[in-house]
Amino acid sequence: MVFVPHLEDHTAHQEWVYNRVDLETAHVVFARTLGPDADQRLMAWFPEHRPLVLEVGDRSLKLQRYPHLDEGSAR
Repeated sequence: MVFVPHLEDHTAHQEWVYNRVDLETAHVVFARTLGPDADQRLMAWFPEHRPLVLEVGDRSLKLQRYPHLDEGSAR
């Protein structure tokens, strides 16, 4: 599960959130970051996916663990 934060200068020509039609069988699921509570609900829907955050810069990408996990639910 890859969460992508919304960027202020986002354009439709640089979209990062794409998914296959059948999310239940997808190996990777992309989602917009909506805040810790909403993100946790989505993580609960896909418990077998490791939550990550993709930070997209002008000329860089940074993939890291989702920062808002409780210690007990971290994988």
